[in-house]
Amino acid sequence: MVLLRVLLILVPVCANEPATAASPLEGSWFGERGEPGTGHLIQWLVHRRSDGTYTIEFHIYRDCSQPEIWLETGVWRFSKNLYFTMTLEVDGTPTDVDNPFYQDTYRVEGITPTEMRYTHLKSGRAYSVQRVEREFLFPGCAHIAEALSNMRIAPGIGRGGTPRPEMTGRGHAVAHSASLARPAGIT
Repeated sequence: MVLLRVLLILVPVCANEPATAASPLEGSWFGERGEPGTGHLIQWLVHRRSDGTYTIEFHIYRDCSQPEIWLETGVWRFSKNLYFTMTLEVDGTPTDVDNPFYQDTYRVEGITPTEMRYTHLKSGRAYSVQRVEREFLFPGCAHIAEALSNMRIAPGIGRGGTPRPEMTGRGHAVAHSASLARPAGIT
């Protein structure tokens, strides 16, 4: 029943899209950012598969200590310059797919083979990720300590996207890059 609701939501988005080559969003992507006012570093690693499913793992580091970790799984689609996600599970617990907290829409601002920039439509938050190998591992503590000591965060940047009920106090990674190309067909 849940799968049927997911398909009913996502299929109309792509119904008029012809079958094409692999989406430029497929693959493994890594992002990180400092959380303003907290000294915390938030990282995420997402694996988007060609079958329209994804897995994303979040790590929050506090003073280079053992990270808080959570895992989300769901479905995604990319149509024109819009990227849609629906979270189906958080840490193995099914979500309420009818709850808008688990449905996100982003505008892809730019993409190259190695980097992507996108903006959450509801919140206006901008994100940037780097393409990585499937076997990529989260950086070690030395990287975390260096990143925390070098943090330069604009005032007022907070959690990205719409906070989900079980993610209160958590955020998404964000960075900015001026050198990305716009996706094909975007003016």
